[in-house]
Amino acid sequence: MKPIDIKEIELFKEEINHWKNKKQILMFLKEGYEIKGQYFHKFFLHSACSMGIDIAVLTELLQFIKSIKKAEFRLIEKDIEYIIHLKERIQVYENEIKQIFQISSQKIHIEDIFNYLEYIKMNMNENNLSLDNNKFPMDILDSQFSHILSSFSTLIEVITKLNVPSRDKEPSLINNNCRYIYESVAFKHSLKQMFLSLSVEHTKPIIEDNYETNGINYGKVYYSEDNLPYWSVFEKYRDLNFQSQSDNIISISESEDIMLKTKAMKEPLTNGVLRFDFAKAAENYAYKEVYTAYKLLIPIYGMKNTEFTLVKDNKKFQIEQMIEVYSCIYKLSLEMRDQNYQNGFIKVLGEKKLMRILDLDKSKVDLIRLFSFDLDLMKGHPYLVSFKPLIKKGNIYYILPNWISNISIEKAFDKILSDDSLVKINLINQRSKGELFEDSIESLFNVLNIPFVNLKQNARKGIHETDGMFMIGDYVFLFEAKATIKPENFVEAYNNLQGHLFKAYNQLIERIRSLESEVIREIIKKKSGIDLTGKKIVPFILLSHHYFNGYQELSLKLNEENSHIPIIDFLTLKNILESKSLPIWFYDEKKKSYLREEEDINTSTLGEKLNKYLLNQFKGLIVGEQPEFQLTQDNVMFRIVKSPRIHDKKLNKTKNNKQINCFF
Repeated sequence: MKPIDIKEIELFKEEINHWKNKKQILMFLKEGYEIKGQYFHKFFLHSACSMGIDIAVLTELLQFIKSIKKAEFRLIEKDIEYIIHLKERIQVYENEIKQIFQISSQKIHIEDIFNYLEYIKMNMNENNLSLDNNKFPMDILDSQFSHILSSFSTLIEVITKLNVPSRDKEPSLINNNCRYIYESVAFKHSLKQMFLSLSVEHTKPIIEDNYETNGINYGKVYYSEDNLPYWSVFEKYRDLNFQSQSDNIISISESEDIMLKTKAMKEPLTNGVLRFDFAKAAENYAYKEVYTAYKLLIPIYGMKNTEFTLVKDNKKFQIEQMIEVYSCIYKLSLEMRDQNYQNGFIKVLGEKKLMRILDLDKSKVDLIRLFSFDLDLMKGHPYLVSFKPLIKKGNIYYILPNWISNISIEKAFDKILSDDSLVKINLINQRSKGELFEDSIESLFNVLNIPFVNLKQNARKGIHETDGMFMIGDYVFLFEAKATIKPENFVEAYNNLQGHLFKAYNQLIERIRSLESEVIREIIKKKSGIDLTGKKIVPFILLSHHYFNGYQELSLKLNEENSHIPIIDFLTLKNILESKSLPIWFYDEKKKSYLREEEDINTSTLGEKLNKYLLNQFKGLIVGEQPEFQLTQDNVMFRIVKSPRIHDKKLNKTKNNKQINCFF
């Protein structure tokens, strides 16, 4: 995934949309490629317009590209051939899905489809059977089910586009025709992701005409390779750090407060003996999970007593009430799974009955609706289901336990609280989310007693607004802070990169240039005591989420050296500065899990170490697991990405009597 000027992409889209028929579009594409070559191809990819172009037009374009003998066109040729292959296979699955509904002897309802999702998981857990009824080890089945869940938005798209009927009651039997729907949807979704991945230059195709393995010739195979060689390591290291931070974000006192709140623990007796109510275990676990997730958002939205107003009717709530409502939803899903589906795989409930089961008063019904995907009102935006634990149609709600547990809780909150058309956050002193994030940052440096300054814009003196600058030893760190929603897919990540990050990147370039002015250096010295004389300037982007931690494509030339502007999230930076250590990870093949260690930092070298870490974050993954690849029935091969499993014990720091020192 590489940065590009989004304005140029929009101009390209306007140009191609100007042409109405296939012949005109083909002429436009041929002329563009012939004159501009690879430059034109970059915009063709990033626009993703090929998804809407007829396969016959693309096939004729491919023949034209093949006729051009320049070497650069061989790479273009592979991309176009791959796009055609993906589109052809997507079309096959779209036709299959329609056919399933047309020829099915049993009428298929929405409830049947949702019911089958839970049946798939039960069959995996109890019988070790995959969707296609083959036996596999549990780790492979978990990976397969994760893929099925990731394709759920495509399933919702099928339900809404084909107007699949509902019957407003729980199915009494399993409709086995749903298996073929899930298979076709999963394959189609995977191919769409491959296309999007190519479009944003995240991957590139390597084409093998006669691919053979284990004595079997598979014919032509398209291997989707990462365009950035470091991506898989960067992704794994980033996710390991985030998972580790999330697991340890709640303090002991906070855990005790939650146990008291959920009545899982009662106030101690006069003799100090603690009393526990194990019947409240699910309630306690659910609230703790939800609060843990929200705690990641506190730097953006404030504490749980922050108020917000619903735009549609001016009703006021506190974030604490959102946490309580989500906890009740989560608790219900846990209870349904714990009952081993004795009362059915899913629940189909009217709104009033749902409120009674969740033990919520009617004043909170608006919050239930905020956490729900409406199949009627949101039918044009199926991707939104990825942020909603509940699904509804009219006043009927569908409770799918495994879907609820799949939703990222912090993203569900973030998607609501960041939507100005839904809610208005009532922050203290009417401050914006960005300002609250900046306050959290400044507070950290004040607590740690690290010299810090932020500058307001002063056009007359040539001063650019600067979110933050802090000094550690001989290093002055200059950053732009962005409070943004964590991307959920390639499209969102791409838009985030081209929007907020590209803006922050350009702003930092301006700030670095302005620091060459002695006048501005003197102003900074007077305001903060930070003297830039003889100091090394380290620019970076500070985000509210971890998605781009370690990304290296924002190039920079500083002091005649080619480098890049690194990216890190606030929580990771906070942990490093507070603990004076850097996170290190090793994969243990025997335990099939990752072990965490810390590389301690002496106070005297903190600035130097932090600089090197920012530039090379994923060097902290010392040993990773061996890569695994999957070849699909569509003859597309890709590297399998598994969720990392963390071992609950740290690596022995004195192992082999060697000091870990991987960032120098």
